[in-house]
Amino acid sequence: MTKFIPGMALLALCICCLCAAGCKSTSVVVGVETDVDFESIKRVGVVPFDNHSTDRLAGEKVTSIFLTAMSKFTSVEIIDPGEMLKALEELGAEKNKLSSILISKVGKKIGAEALIFGSVEEFSMEKFDNVVLPVVAVSARMVDVKNGKVLWVASASDSGMSRVPIINIGEIRTRTALATKVVTKMISRIYLR
Repeated sequence: MTKFIPGMALLALCICCLCAAGCKSTSVVVGVETDVDFESIKRVGVVPFDNHSTDRLAGEKVTSIFLTAMSKFTSVEIIDPGEMLKALEELGAEKNKLSSILISKVGKKIGAEALIFGSVEEFSMEKFDNVVLPVVAVSARMVDVKNGKVLWVASASDSGMSRVPIINIGEIRTRTALATKVVTKMISRIYLR
């Protein structure tokens, strides 16, 4: 016969309360156009992400993470990033200044039904209670190349802060690891709804 130990039950209850109080997840906001047939979108170009953070390589890093996550969660063919850059260059287009006409031309040139634009809003290390942890915020949108219509828009952010205070369970220490988590959650929310 097992003897009930009140102290163990209290300890278990305290751990559950700490977990519940400390559970913090990635903040993700998604808007998806309801009348879009995403199955008809076979090829997508990802425009290199704009960088609004203090890390000069954050745009490149997050674009790469985004491409990997897209290939994991979708069946669309992702246009090679080099081909995407070449098309932008040949058309004399600046990635953050594309009109609907240029979007259509880029789409036609690379054979894509849609383009994805994104930006890195935050990619830094911040001090939290004497510990330096990453903070990442990313936004993205998919645009139909035929008409310039936004098919989905999303943003996600998180910090590397521990999910269980005091014992540091779930703490993320690098910006790249946190960006991977943020982008993966964002894309999975769009495509696994």
